[in-house]
Amino acid sequence: MNNGLDKDLHKLLLYSVKTIPLIIALSYIIDDILMFCGIDSVFINYFSGISFLTLAFLYLTSYALKFCPYHRIPLHYMVVCNIISLYDYYIRFPINDINVLGLQVGTFMLFTLLYIYLRFKR
Repeated sequence: MNNGLDKDLHKLLLYSVKTIPLIIALSYIIDDILMFCGIDSVFINYFSGISFLTLAFLYLTSYALKFCPYHRIPLHYMVVCNIISLYDYYIRFPINDINVLGLQVGTFMLFTLLYIYLRFKR
């Protein structure tokens, strides 16, 4: 096999594993906002929905490839969002929908600020 092709494929893999969690995290907040507005976002759910097993794979990959901690921030955000969604679905928060949306947006902002801080800390 051509070493140049292997190197390009490796670069593409690294780029994908770093950017796909960011895209999925952004899709999560967009989906939450659209759901609150009463817009069914089936396409976003099929395109970027993620299970805990997939998150585990992405975590394992990020550690195996020795990514910086800020690359895992979107993964942490998705775990927290999945837990919030599961809790709200099965137990229900004793708050109205606008407050649940505020919780989701606040969570997104917290992790965004943490990402920015860790990314530009040096």
